[in-house]
Amino acid sequence: MAGTEVGIAVAGRVAEKMVDRILNLICIQTARVCRWKAKILNLKTKVEKLAVERGSVLQFMEAAERRGEEVVPNVKNWLTSTEKYIGEMKELVDEIDTAKMKCFAGVCPNLKARYQISKKVEEYLEDVTQLLEEALTSNFLVAYNIPPPQKTSTAPVKGFEDFGSRMSILDHIMEALKGSAVDKIGVHGMPGVGKTMLAKEVARRAEEAQLFDEIVIASVMKNPDLKRIQAEIADKLELQLHGETEFGRANQLKAYLKKKKKILVILDDIWTRLDLDELGIPYEETKNEASSKGEEQMQCKILFTSRFLNVLSCDVHTHQNFEVGRLQDDEAWELLKKTVGDEILKSDLRLTATEIAKECAGLPLAIQTLGKALKTKGSYEWRDALRQLKKPSPENFMGISANVYSAIELSYKHLEGEELKQTFLLCSLLKQNTSLEDLLKYGIGLGLFHNINTTGEARDRVLTLVSKLKSCSLLLDGSSNINFGLHDIVHGVAISIASRDHHVLSVIDDNIPREWSDREGMGDVEWISLQYPKIDELPSELECPKLTLFCLCSNDPSMRIPENFFQGMPKLRVLSFTKMKFSSFPSSVCLLKSLRTLCMNECVLENIVIIGELKSLEVLSLSGCDVEELPVEIGQLTQLKLLDLSDCIKLKVIPPHVLACLSKLEELHLGNSFNKWDTGEHGNQRNASLVELMDLHNLTTLDVGACDVQLIPEGLFSKRLERYKIFIGEVWNHWNSSFKSSKVLKLELITSIGYDHSIYMLLKKTEELHVEELKGVKNLVYELDAEGFQELKYLFVQNAPEIQHIINSMEGFPCCKAFPFLEVLFLRNLNSLVKICQGQLEAMSFSQLRIITIECCNQLKNLLPFSIARRLLQLEEIRVTDCRSILKIVEETEQRATHDIAEIDENLELAKLRSLKLQYLPKFIRLCHGNEETTESSSRATLFNNKIVFPNLEELQLSWINIGSLWGSRHLTKSCGIQSLTKLIVEGCDQFEHILSSSMAKCLVQLTYLAIRKCKRMREIIAAENAEDKEDLILFPKLNILNMVDLENLTRFCSGNYTIKFTTLKELLIRNCQELKGFVVDTSTNDKDGPQALFNEKVEFPNLEILRIFHLEKLRNIWHHQFQEDDLFADSFCKLKLLHIICCDKLRTIFPSYMVERLLKSVEKLEVFNCHSVEEIFEPGELNVRGEVDSQLRELLVWDLPRLKHLWTRWDAHGIFTFRNLKFVQAVRCLKLQYVFPTSVAVDLQQLEVLWLMDCGIEEVVALGEGNEVVSRFVFRSLSNLCLWDLWRLKYFYPRKHVLECPRLKKFRTCNSGVAKETNGESPGEYPVQLPLFSVQRVIPRLEKLSLTRNDIAMICNGQFSRDQLFCNVRVLHLLCYHDVSLVLPINFLESFCKLEKLNVVCSDFEKLFPSEGRADGQEKFVGTKLRIKILKLDGLCNLKQICNKDSAAVAGLFLQNLEILKVWKCRSLTSLSASTLAFHNLATLEIWQCQGITSLVSFSAAQSLVLLKTMSISECHLLTEIVGDEQDREDWPKTEGDGLEGVIVFSKLKVLKLLSLTKLTSFCSRNFTFKFPSLELLVVTKCPNLETFCRGVLKTPMLQRIQLPQANEDEGRPVVELNNTINQLYKEKVGYNES
Repeated sequence: MAGTEVGIAVAGRVAEKMVDRILNLICIQTARVCRWKAKILNLKTKVEKLAVERGSVLQFMEAAERRGEEVVPNVKNWLTSTEKYIGEMKELVDEIDTAKMKCFAGVCPNLKARYQISKKVEEYLEDVTQLLEEALTSNFLVAYNIPPPQKTSTAPVKGFEDFGSRMSILDHIMEALKGSAVDKIGVHGMPGVGKTMLAKEVARRAEEAQLFDEIVIASVMKNPDLKRIQAEIADKLELQLHGETEFGRANQLKAYLKKKKKILVILDDIWTRLDLDELGIPYEETKNEASSKGEEQMQCKILFTSRFLNVLSCDVHTHQNFEVGRLQDDEAWELLKKTVGDEILKSDLRLTATEIAKECAGLPLAIQTLGKALKTKGSYEWRDALRQLKKPSPENFMGISANVYSAIELSYKHLEGEELKQTFLLCSLLKQNTSLEDLLKYGIGLGLFHNINTTGEARDRVLTLVSKLKSCSLLLDGSSNINFGLHDIVHGVAISIASRDHHVLSVIDDNIPREWSDREGMGDVEWISLQYPKIDELPSELECPKLTLFCLCSNDPSMRIPENFFQGMPKLRVLSFTKMKFSSFPSSVCLLKSLRTLCMNECVLENIVIIGELKSLEVLSLSGCDVEELPVEIGQLTQLKLLDLSDCIKLKVIPPHVLACLSKLEELHLGNSFNKWDTGEHGNQRNASLVELMDLHNLTTLDVGACDVQLIPEGLFSKRLERYKIFIGEVWNHWNSSFKSSKVLKLELITSIGYDHSIYMLLKKTEELHVEELKGVKNLVYELDAEGFQELKYLFVQNAPEIQHIINSMEGFPCCKAFPFLEVLFLRNLNSLVKICQGQLEAMSFSQLRIITIECCNQLKNLLPFSIARRLLQLEEIRVTDCRSILKIVEETEQRATHDIAEIDENLELAKLRSLKLQYLPKFIRLCHGNEETTESSSRATLFNNKIVFPNLEELQLSWINIGSLWGSRHLTKSCGIQSLTKLIVEGCDQFEHILSSSMAKCLVQLTYLAIRKCKRMREIIAAENAEDKEDLILFPKLNILNMVDLENLTRFCSGNYTIKFTTLKELLIRNCQELKGFVVDTSTNDKDGPQALFNEKVEFPNLEILRIFHLEKLRNIWHHQFQEDDLFADSFCKLKLLHIICCDKLRTIFPSYMVERLLKSVEKLEVFNCHSVEEIFEPGELNVRGEVDSQLRELLVWDLPRLKHLWTRWDAHGIFTFRNLKFVQAVRCLKLQYVFPTSVAVDLQQLEVLWLMDCGIEEVVALGEGNEVVSRFVFRSLSNLCLWDLWRLKYFYPRKHVLECPRLKKFRTCNSGVAKETNGESPGEYPVQLPLFSVQRVIPRLEKLSLTRNDIAMICNGQFSRDQLFCNVRVLHLLCYHDVSLVLPINFLESFCKLEKLNVVCSDFEKLFPSEGRADGQEKFVGTKLRIKILKLDGLCNLKQICNKDSAAVAGLFLQNLEILKVWKCRSLTSLSASTLAFHNLATLEIWQCQGITSLVSFSAAQSLVLLKTMSISECHLLTEIVGDEQDREDWPKTEGDGLEGVIVFSKLKVLKLLSLTKLTSFCSRNFTFKFPSLELLVVTKCPNLETFCRGVLKTPMLQRIQLPQANEDEGRPVVELNNTINQLYKEKVGYNES
């Protein structure tokens, strides 16, 4: 009975719930039937809004893509989705219109139809609402260019030999680079000894070990050309330098390099001092700007090579130098044997060869050049060579020894044929890193190449000759595949031979020799090459009857060619000018009837019509010239074979029919130049059309660009084309290929191309193909080249939204052999791509593929089918990034569908795969399903299984992949290639709880780099296989770098069951691992026993050099006390050189007493920042130290340690430790710090170079020693930079009468510090009277950087000093503490600073800066002729109202006539920048910050003077309403016939404009002015809520692509079509304008 009642009760509850659910369901279904019309209307409204928003986004996207920008993947996905829903909505409307909504002849509603329609509308409504919300909340556009190809593993340096004498030096250099104490390294040795090859090998090894983010190498040479060096560095970085001045280019280089964490710059062949800052290397900035943030500091290391040790030590101040000596006799013999081969071992050669090896003085260059010359010669020639070596030439110049000279000369003599010898001598006349194109042009003009009829044949001959000269070691590889180089020794010998035997005159950065003016002496000269000669003017006429070649390179704008200069050169065949300016060409050029080659590269050309008279000309090169229109007269050069107009970026006009007249033209180069082709369809043509090129029947080489494929006439690209670079579209910027491709096509197809178009013919033979857009193309192969691209080696496809397959043989197309020679495949942003390969392909398809890179292909689920993947025997790299749908790399479903059981069971081995990178793949499961098919989720899946084998995998990177682990079984060691792995990076893999099992960790015997970052669930790096594991050793024998970053749940590296030994680890970084208890943690230990140290006896670091510990807020101890007790670990940390600790708030001491001796013997740099509990750097305690310990500490930096009391503790006073190596000391914001040095330390600081003390509680720099021992003299021999700033408690440098000597002091800054400067070198009294710091006369004349207060200047002016001599070297001056408002700048005093370049005026009360009426403080009239101030910074001048007014404008104009950079900070009373009459003609950078009183920045006339301004930044000026427009200067505005005010202002150079936090700014200018910004590329707008329009008048910004908004990356922002409209739209949307 009870059971029945229970059953009834349960049934009742069930029935009740069922009734509720049924009623609820009925309500939902009823609502769908009754409200179907309202839902349809709502959906229609939202779809209409979506269509409008889609059109707007599409318009922005198309405009951005036309400018070469890229669209972020989610935007293209959004556009695809919106297109789908809008189309389906139309179908739904049609369905509703045709559906029967009533039944029974329209009497009753059709409930079923209404219900079905209503349900479908609800589904659409949810999706459409989400799409609308995405559009209204996202920033869509981002610009980026196609990246360079991924770097493969570095190849060995050709020419470097790993002899023992070289390898020991190489190892020491690599050790220095890995360390932190040495930033400047020098390599020196005699010419030809192998310095350059050693430097290149250093670069290769550093890159291989990934020690630096960027490595660049540049050749400096005897007379450095900064622009050339900057260009060489930029080329290595693949960076385009836009600046025209060295200063601008240097700033661009610095800005780029400072974004990198670690950079290595190798400057080869230094002869004298080189200013790194002027070059663009941010060495000094990285050295002096210590950071207190929790980020790694940027490191910039420089490696110099030079012939001269004194240049390294004295001029560029290297920290460590290595001499490359001559080879040992056995090494010289081995090198000669390797160069010549086994022939040298013959009995008749061996003895002679041994002697020759010795006579070559152990110089690799001499041995190799002579060995290659004698390689195929007989024994008698070897003996003759030996005799000549023993009687060397008397020539011995610039350090080249006679025997080296003889060896190179012998190599020259053994060159086969006069053609090869002449080519070698011609190479010596060309500049270093010379283009093969220049050699070709000169060789054709000289008729150097025999039996040659075409330029193509000549090009082949040049390549052959250069190859032969390289094989003889007389030429070197250049910086790219189109360049070659010459060793400076070989160059010197070649010039000597050419001068002696062939009457060649060559001058490089030197004075013209005396024979220049000797007619008889010049009578036999055949070639003249003047590279940057030191000459005021050329002679009016040069009598050289035998001259065939004349080259002149000069960047002197005043250099002119006299009218009759060429009158005495009847045989001249080659004429070359570089970097010169021609208003017109001298008339005597018409007399050059034999001229065959004319090169005017990088010249400014105005009138060159006369060139048309040179009827015999075969080669004309105007590469890089500043020319806007090609003269019609060029068409008269009917013998022309080669025309080079490349890099003429200003060339806008080529008159019609000019090119068609050049009937013999074989090569036309228009790369990065003219592309304004006319269509040729109408009679009023202004420009040439591509149709004209069809008349050039001899054309075999063509470099040309066209904006639109429709401009390409049918049949243009004939079969005769052998070499070409053809760029079609507006998105291509880089003309230089990264590969050795002679046939390059870059194609943008925003419209479809006709099927008979000649481009299809071109595609069939292209070697390097870049395609963009590809309108209407879904199947790349069969729609562009049905034969499968039989010649293609490099394929780049991006931004093609319609491509579904690269190749699909299942759509009725026959199976073909596709891409048989393809080496590199790069696919980006192909949002419709579903498969790369579909269907069966012939066996050779993709057989040569080496590199696959896939980015932002969001429909792609698998990379390759199994049938294709198993053919990729050459595959070396796979990189897949930002592909949202990728599940696996290899797809095997194709075989399952065809029931190919054999293939299903077959394993895949990619034997050559070295690198695998998988990044941002949210759906990725694994590489390939194994035999055990599984349905597990990605969060539980493992990356590797037994299906796919990588036996030689070296680099593995996983970033934001949602898999559970790397390896599922210990038996997968071979298949996953773990035994070969050298680099492992795991980041953002939130499902990982560990990286390695203990057994896997033991297999990582080759691992050199391990980084784990931002894995939220990661608790340990190495996990035990099982709980019963016994204590064991895990060894990492080759690991160099270990990084553990942002692992919020990490508690340990591994458990205490193991001992971890890092035998080779050099660098360890631990950052923001808040739960980290220790490196190796014994899980059985209770935390109550006391805090565990970070490092205990379970971990060994015998070779650790760099230790960085950041943001470990629970850390109390770094080292366990067992390090003192256990001798087994005495080697741990004994080689530590850099210790950097940031934000460890519970840490009390850095060096505990039991670690002091060990650490001070090795640590060279110690940095401690923001550790609020640190009281001692070195813990006091009992020290078991025998004898004196010489500390290796070189740099000590402490910042923001509020409890720090001492740097050196009591035991230092007894001289236990010496600090002779200390070079850099910096203490900032250490408020309880009482002194810096104890006396025992201070007396021995002979190497101290920099002492910076700022905002500390220091009372004395040097404390009195124990026992009141007094020192009367302190000598800091190396101190060059001294800063005492805001030391308000400072009383004495040393509290007794003393002398301070700083013979090398160059920079001195002091403010708010209680130390006086002495005026006569004598102390005014005894302690405790305040004592002077140093003698003015002894110290100041050496200073380059100085700070002075008003009192300092008064003291100096009252003293008996010669001010011109006193400040003769000061380049940077800080002027501060002028607190009398009636004063102005002491400009007559400043005239004493003859080398002053930068002036900072800080913390003063000036109301105006300059005196009126041209007089300075009532003194003599200010002339300003001595001043060359380039940089002026005004900071904290609270009373300053104007930089100058009308009365003082004349004085200000003289004072600021050379100003290039102006910074005005926190001048709250400033109302405008200056009077309207003050012009800033040279100003390049203007920065205004927190000037709260300013209402308008510059007047109309002042704005017109800013012709060189490149960067303008205005921020946090809350009263500023407009930039241009000063009511006080209305009379300066230009007036028109009407009542309005109009004018034109052109900011011709302005590239960057930043408007930041300007709350009242309404416009750039409120007047009806015309503004032109022809160079503006970046506009940043932030928190300007009232900025409604940019300007009221006409506005032109042709280069502006976007407005950068808050929180956007550099390449993000709102696209700009018309700036005023975009600003107005942002104003309405309040995008980026609000304070939030």
